[in-house]
Amino acid sequence: MILFNYFANLKISKKLFLGFTLVLLVTLAIVASGLLSLKNIEDKVNKSALSVDLVNQLTTARLGRTNYQFTNDTKDLEKTEQAIELMSKTINTLELLDWSPAGKKSLFDTEQLVNDFKDIMHPFIKALEQRLSIEKLLDSKDIYEAAIFAEKLSQSGEITTEQELEASRAAFHLNNIDSLLRDYKKLPSEDAHHQLSNSLVDGISNIKKLFTFLPAEKQSKITAAVEKMNALDGELAGYRNSWMQQELLSAQLTVKSEELTQMVNSLFQLQQQIVQKTIGSSTWQTIAIALGGILLGILLAWSITRSITRPLAETLELAEQIAQGDLTSTMNSIRRDEPGLLMQAVSTMNNNLKGIIHNVREGVDSVARSSSEIAAGNMDLSARTEQQSAAVVETAASMEELTSTVALNAENANHA
Repeated sequence: MILFNYFANLKISKKLFLGFTLVLLVTLAIVASGLLSLKNIEDKVNKSALSVDLVNQLTTARLGRTNYQFTNDTKDLEKTEQAIELMSKTINTLELLDWSPAGKKSLFDTEQLVNDFKDIMHPFIKALEQRLSIEKLLDSKDIYEAAIFAEKLSQSGEITTEQELEASRAAFHLNNIDSLLRDYKKLPSEDAHHQLSNSLVDGISNIKKLFTFLPAEKQSKITAAVEKMNALDGELAGYRNSWMQQELLSAQLTVKSEELTQMVNSLFQLQQQIVQKTIGSSTWQTIAIALGGILLGILLAWSITRSITRPLAETLELAEQIAQGDLTSTMNSIRRDEPGLLMQAVSTMNNNLKGIIHNVREGVDSVARSSSEIAAGNMDLSARTEQQSAAVVETAASMEELTSTVALNAENANHA
C-alpha cells in the first residue's frame, strides 16, 4: 500500500522514466540470461570437445602401442608417447574448467587411469626392448645355412650312403630347429621351450657326427651352427621371461585402455547430458524471465496509464459539469502528481466559483434590500414634501390675508 501510494504520487516524467528503465532492465536481464546460458553451453561443449580429443588421443596411443609391439617401428613408439603426453595436457586443461561433483570425480578417475597407463607403458617398452634385444640373439641364419649345406651334402654323391644318411638326418634336425625357433619367437610357451631345448640337444648330437667324415675346410658352417645352437639354449629362458613380462604388461595396458576408454566415454556422455540439461534450463529460464518481464511491463503500463487517464477523466467530467453550470459536485485528491494537482486545482476552482456566486448572491440581496429601503424613504419624503407644500400654501394664504388686512388697515389709517 505504501509502495502504491508512493508510485501514485510520482510525477508523470518519473513514472515514464521508471517504466522505460524497468523495460530496459528486463531486456538486459533477458540478454544477460541468454549470454550466461550460451557461456554455460560453450563451457560444456568445450568439455565435450576436449573429451573427444581425449578419446582420439587414447585411440592413437593404443594403436601406436599395438603397432610398435608387432612392427618394432620407432615412429609408432613416438606417436604413442606423443599421444600420452597430449592426454596429460588435455587432462590438465580439463582440470582448469569448472566441474560438478560427479564431473570432478569422473575427471579424477580418468586422470588416475591415464597415470596408470603411463606407469605401465614405460616398463612395457622396456620389456619389449629387452625381448627384441634377446630376439636378435635368436637368429637361426647359421642353423638354416647349415641345414642347406647338410641337405646338399646328402645329395652330392661325394660321400658314402651311410654318411649321406647322417647328413640327411642332420639336415632334418636343423630344419626342425629353425621351424621350432620361429614358432617359439611367436609363442614361447613352456612346452615349446622344452621341445626346442630337446631338439637343440638332438640337433647338436646329430650334426657333430658330420665332423667325423668332413674335411676341415668344409666344417666351418657346421661349427657355426653348433656354436649358435649352444648359444640359443642359454637365451631361450631369458627370451621367454621377457616375452611373458611383455605380454603381462600388454594385457594390463589393454585392460587400462579399455577402462580408460569407458571412463572417457562416460565423461563425454556426462557432458552431453549436462549440455542437454543446460539447454533445457536455459530455455525455461529465458522464457520465465521474458514472461515475467512482459507481465511486469503490462502491469506497469496499466498502472501508469490508469494513474494518468483516470484522474483526467474525473477532472474532465467535473469541468463539463462546471461548463453546464452545475457546481454541486465535489472532488477530493491527495495525490501529488500532475493529474492529482490538476484535480485539486479544478476542485479549488469549483469551490471558488461557488464562493463567488454566493458572494454575488448576497450582494444582490443586499442591493435589493437597500433599494427597497431607498424607495420607502423616497415615498416618505414625498409625503412629507406634499405636507410641507400644503403648509406653505396655507401660509401663503394666511400671508395674503394678512397682507390684505395690513393693506386695509393702512388704507383705513390713511382715511382716518
